Amino acid sequence: ALDKGRLDLPHSHRLFHLHHADGAQYPDIRLLLESDWQQKVGRIEQLLEEGLAPCRELAQVRDVRVLGAIGVVEMKEPVAMREIQAAFVERGVWVRPFGRLVYVMPPYCISAVDLQTLTAAIVEVVAGEGQ
Repeated sequence: ALDKGRLDLPHSHRLFHLHHADGAQYPDIRLLLESDWQQKVGRIEQLLEEGLAPCRELAQVRDVRVLGAIGVVEMKEPVAMREIQAAFVERGVWVRPFGRLVYVMPPYCISAVDLQTLTAAIVEVVAGEGQ
């Protein structure tokens, strides 16, 4: 259940409304606003671009897109969900694709090494998909 004292969800065109724009009432938002999140997102975006780039050369891949801290590999055909998820787990990463999309939204605190592990696993698993 939502704590109405922390978050107001009015029936309007807005998804949600924060009572204080500076985030003072919401420590988790204040933490984000006080961090260097834009720099972290930029670093993640660059590493996702580099790490997922090999997928662009794979015949089974329709497109690779990266926007901020979101990376998407769009397959030409829907993935075999159970098998592909097991393949990711075998490589030590948790990726839960759906339909034709293999996507990740890593946390802003992810290390470069962990992100490289994640993207390498995606490239490896996607390369084996449909073969």
